[in-house]
Amino acid sequence: MKKMSVAIAALAVLASLPAQARAQEKSRRFEIAPLVGAYLPTGGQRDMLDDSVLAGLTVSYDVIPYAAVVGAFSWAPTHAKGVGNGDLDLFQYDLGVQGQLPIALSGDLTLKPFVGVGAGARTYSFRDLNVDSETDFAGYVSAGASLQYQAVAVSLTARDYLTPFNGIGRETSTQTRNDLALFGSVGVRF
Repeated sequence: MKKMSVAIAALAVLASLPAQARAQEKSRRFEIAPLVGAYLPTGGQRDMLDDSVLAGLTVSYDVIPYAAVVGAFSWAPTHAKGVGNGDLDLFQYDLGVQGQLPIALSGDLTLKPFVGVGAGARTYSFRDLNVDSETDFAGYVSAGASLQYQAVAVSLTARDYLTPFNGIGRETSTQTRNDLALFGSVGVRF
């Protein structure tokens, strides 16, 4: 009998979690958020490109309280090492999914830790050199958290990107390169 009571209580708590999360969301499932942060090349990519500021925009839609579709566009004005006037615009655009756990802290305040995965493309474009732009596939994994109060969400995100790379204007054999995007955003939910 005790086991049955504990099982019923546990099921009642688990069943109430989605209802609490839905009540917290108040049908605000769509979010648009400008972002700012840092582009940090790692590994072999660090030998090619400098660290840079990162700016852009994310758009997300909560399919259910525990999963969202996320789209992002970002720009990093970096510099290619070893190239005379190597000012380089790096454009990143991707689409992904993220799993999230809405935790009601109090009243209208909700914490949402999340992890995600996505894919897209990256374009390398020299500003002042007569070199064709290069666009490569990009995939990422991400982790972070969002703190939401009513219609405002403040988020911190870390993304680890993997891209094939063949030399930015100096064709070499294709290699897999790695870099990080660390950024914060302030969004509006509606």
